[in-house]
Amino acid sequence: MSRCFMLVLIIVLVFAVPACSSQGAELKSAIERAVMKTSEAQSYRAEGSSESITGSVKTFSTSFKTEVAAIDRIYSKTTGDSTWQEAVKDGERCYFREREGGPWRPCAEELEEGYYRMIAGVPKFETPIPGVFNLLAFIKNIQELGQEYVGGAQCTRYQMEIDRKAVSRELAMPESLPKWLSIVQIWIDEEDYIRRMDVKTGIPATAEHGETLMNSTIVFYDFGEDIEITLPEV
Repeated sequence: MSRCFMLVLIIVLVFAVPACSSQGAELKSAIERAVMKTSEAQSYRAEGSSESITGSVKTFSTSFKTEVAAIDRIYSKTTGDSTWQEAVKDGERCYFREREGGPWRPCAEELEEGYYRMIAGVPKFETPIPGVFNLLAFIKNIQELGQEYVGGAQCTRYQMEIDRKAVSRELAMPESLPKWLSIVQIWIDEEDYIRRMDVKTGIPATAEHGETLMNSTIVFYDFGEDIEITLPEV
């Protein structure tokens, strides 16, 4: 399983909405409200990181930082073991560079849209929130775990499990892929903003590889703040 596939698997499956009992329906409704509220945020900052460990060896790590001043004014930077990219967008103007101090170039707007494309090294990016919420039908066993503070905001913490079989059917994953288990935790504040997401995914050992553990964390903050985005001089 490639590093890119594992990273996409972590991020693209972070959110989904469960179908459960009456109590589960209430929790589902709370998460749906938070997904809608957060995905419609006009300005915010987000930071995240992902890593994979196979056996006792770290196989990859990636981190990103995004600043959104408005829907069409965005700054984002992604770094990792084999990835470095910085991008700035203001309206129809978008520039990126692939190394520290390197030249800025126009983004390739004709490429497929999506935040995951940037992670894969393609010079095109958008805010991560819409991509994170693409799949909303694959989480089960949702639980409410109580109150905690995240970044100074009081939040309710939820835990849920990704329905692996449903995801495999939706994405037409080969039956030969190792079975995996993902546990998701979400922190939602009193204004229905998502403040933090954690995903822990375990893939059993195979004949070729030891057990793989993948961890991903994203934190969101500065909702509604006045954020400045400056285009580079090119």
